Amino acid sequence: MEKYPKLKLNFAHFGKQYFRKLGMLPVTEWQDDIVDLILKYPNVYADLSFSGARSDFYKKLRKTLDSQTSDDKEKLSKRIIFGSDFMINLSICDSYYDYLQIFDEAEFSPEEKHLFCSVNPTRFMF
Repeated sequence: MEKYPKLKLNFAHFGKQYFRKLGMLPVTEWQDDIVDLILKYPNVYADLSFSGARSDFYKKLRKTLDSQTSDDKEKLSKRIIFGSDFMINLSICDSYYDYLQIFDEAEFSPEEKHLFCSVNPTRFMF
């Protein structure tokens, strides 16, 4: 990011990684590292995509946001992008409606949801 400061980078799934090993689905994550990168560099973003198919992800994200200083919380909130991963989500959700309902029921304010779904993706793309 220091060598290419205009590069925009989006970390899919907010750093959650899903690997299959012997029929199990262990989860490793590096969300804290992504938060640090977002706070350090102006063009680093993270999307919710497949991770948002589980309500416990949103509870952890809420705790992460609330643990920040007010300036860092604002900065972080401006770099989170709602993502769908539509076809992949169907592997753990019954429908896209269910995926959206999980997001709708997450403990974020209407202003935060508007940032995630509209303002931040526009900022990232343009």
